[in-house]
Amino acid sequence: LPISNFTRGMNQPSIFSRKATSTHGALTLVLWVDDCLLIGKRRDHLEFYRRLNLRFETKPPKWLSTGSTLDHVGMYVYQCENYTWLHMRPYIQNMAKILAMEGCKPMYVPMTKNITDFKQISDVKKSWFQTALGQTGWLALTMRVDIAHTQSRIAQYTASPNQGAYDALVTLVRYVITTQNLAIRQPLRGETTWSFWSDSDFAGNPEPGNRRRSQMAEL
Repeated sequence: LPISNFTRGMNQPSIFSRKATSTHGALTLVLWVDDCLLIGKRRDHLEFYRRLNLRFETKPPKWLSTGSTLDHVGMYVYQCENYTWLHMRPYIQNMAKILAMEGCKPMYVPMTKNITDFKQISDVKKSWFQTALGQTGWLALTMRVDIAHTQSRIAQYTASPNQGAYDALVTLVRYVITTQNLAIRQPLRGETTWSFWSDSDFAGNPEPGNRRRSQMAEL
């Protein structure tokens, strides 16, 4: 098997790594169900897929036919001369079609007001709510850290969505569609320093269900 000489991560069991030797280069493999993401030199990528195809029926890696762009579970990774980029524009465009929100009015902030309208909504709206909540949740979990706090607040109403939560989610979807070109980038050369931080709203959520607990924002 191609992963026979890989070491599985302790805290990240879906990530496998292989050290460089005299016969092959270093390679990192990230698995998501049946999707593979490889980090290493092109020749090692080709050898990995050649050996994998001897055992399983596989599709050609997308980067072989689309240049340097890779689609990994909705996240699009590509490189230019100076940077590696990560964006989710095609995922968002498909989301807009599924939610019938194509051509919606632009929105430039993820949330405009607190959720105060607690009226129950129809089954049709509940169905839309669940679909949109799942799709925005995947965006927040992957690269759209700018919507993490808003998505978390709306998700508190998953069990019993109301009109206020529905309206807030419509606003969030409009914002995501408007800002679908946002991306994360990292320089290809030189040292890169990553900074991580957490934030809290300092009991700024007045909604009854939250009971003035401080709610974590994006990381």
